[in-house]
Amino acid sequence: MIAPRGELSNGAVSIKKRKKIFYIRCFKYFLKRKNISFHFTTVEEKNEAIAMLGNIKHKVAPNCHDKIPAYIKKKKERNELKLYIYLVSHLKQNLLILSKILSEINSNIQFTIVGNIEDSSYFKECMLILNKNKLITTKYIGAVSPEKTSTLLQDSHLFALLTLNENYGHAIVEALTHSNLVLLSNNTPWSNLSNYNCGIFDPDSIDECKLYINKIFEMDQIEYNQYTYRTYQYISNILSINEKFIEETFSD
Repeated sequence: MIAPRGELSNGAVSIKKRKKIFYIRCFKYFLKRKNISFHFTTVEEKNEAIAMLGNIKHKVAPNCHDKIPAYIKKKKERNELKLYIYLVSHLKQNLLILSKILSEINSNIQFTIVGNIEDSSYFKECMLILNKNKLITTKYIGAVSPEKTSTLLQDSHLFALLTLNENYGHAIVEALTHSNLVLLSNNTPWSNLSNYNCGIFDPDSIDECKLYINKIFEMDQIEYNQYTYRTYQYISNILSINEKFIEETFSD
């Protein structure tokens, strides 16, 4: 069984497209073997993969998740915002766009970046843009343990991921289960979060993203926790449904 983990999506293939299209064409020859099947985490991921590979054996099942932590009522002052991003792929996760958005915001924001530096020149460009805005305090802390990630998410208010593609988004789920609001692109399976107080926008909609960030910045503790409680209830319910579905799908 092959799990593409979103690498056959339109967004992922758009990065170094010529090389990937060539690889996919070669890969199709191996798919003639009858013992190959695929695992997809969403129907959207399945549909995009089939559009590229043709008719393939597959199963659709969401990812498993660790035990959900308890809801956290966070301290949140007006005109305060702790923003967090976890990087796996700088280009795919659109750090440059987020940097440009933050460079134009007239608010005091603490911005924490976690993850490995994949492309040093790209990362340097992002830092140069961020440093133009003296109101943004940027802290890069590198790769961290799961325990440290949990601690950082407990202390943050908003998780941002204006990704070009995400087939599931473990980091998104982690942020939500740690009582954060999220600012996401419309290239994830979590677009329905727009109905639960989260910001879901086209990555190039800089003005809309700025308005959403400023909205969270201006919230007091009561309003902020009212928002996060709804998102926490939503993700808890989704993960509970997913767990039951996985048990039923693979029970045989």
